[in-house]
Amino acid sequence: MNDYLNELILDKKRFLKGLIISLVIGIIVILTITSVTINQNTWVSLSYINKNYLFFAFILMVFAAVIDALRIKMTVEAVNEKITFTEALKVYYISNFAGGITPFFSGALPTQIYLFNKDIKNKMNLGKATMVATIMPLIKTLVFSIFTPVIFFSLKKTITDYTVLSAILINGAILISLFFLFLFILAVKYPEKMIGIIFKIQHLPCILRFSKKETISHFFDRVILEIKEFHKSFSLLKENWLKLLLSTLYTIIFWGTFFL
Repeated sequence: MNDYLNELILDKKRFLKGLIISLVIGIIVILTITSVTINQNTWVSLSYINKNYLFFAFILMVFAAVIDALRIKMTVEAVNEKITFTEALKVYYISNFAGGITPFFSGALPTQIYLFNKDIKNKMNLGKATMVATIMPLIKTLVFSIFTPVIFFSLKKTITDYTVLSAILINGAILISLFFLFLFILAVKYPEKMIGIIFKIQHLPCILRFSKKETISHFFDRVILEIKEFHKSFSLLKENWLKLLLSTLYTIIFWGTFFL
């Protein structure tokens, strides 16, 4: 099992190397944009900033961090694992940092899996770590799938020039969310069907062109193993539905705070 973990993104050296590269690229981009866009007028404008709003923004950021740490804690406990509030807060800040310096926030999920599996006192196995890291964005997806259309239709009068584009983007986001929700349900309730789909994908001619047959087979075997572990872990959520409900509530509060 340890060899299996080391082959994944959980390998510490590979993880840190990717993080450092992303950080360097992020810093270079920020410095470039800053040097090009900032001028004397920028500094003058900054002097007019209302300090009360800055303080309020800081309070909201701290509140959001606390709420998200509680969300992480509840989700972890929903699969019968333990994590302290301090550790949950650490996961929040580190994963958000990793997400912030990687394209499309892609670094957040693997960072969470790594931290759950390697860096907390009560370390989780890979299946549960993946389960916890995956269930949180899926809850967020479910919340957004419900509230996004409501928000869009309630605020549609305020959208003028970009009405069509906004509708396309929102509908596209909803469809993508529902697609991932479908995959989630398939992996949880019908893992054998999901595995069957993976087998079919594995033998597609276009897939076989990317790498050697043994490498592709090894990769898909790992995916299948994760689905099985994922399915076992999800059965625990049924026993802790109240904590899962609390996690959903914290998700709503967090994103409500975020949009303030």
